[in-house]
Amino acid sequence: MFSLEVHYLVGKEKYEDLRRDAERHRLIEIATLGRPGKRETLRRMADWIGSRLVMWGSMLQGYQTSTQRG
Repeated sequence: MFSLEVHYLVGKEKYEDLRRDAERHRLIEIATLGRPGKRETLRRMADWIGSRLVMWGSMLQGYQTSTQRG
């Protein structure tokens, strides 16, 4: 019976160690990424800038073709 109690306590302690380790890794990941929603904001900004660059590039190509024809 004593052996079962020891195994139970050892298993419980291993579980707690793994839980603390996972929590530490989660906190490190949050700290390195910054705020949790920051990645989404950066993606939306890059999308907006990219669409504007495409629009401006299209406008510039339109100016180029009109000057070459004349």
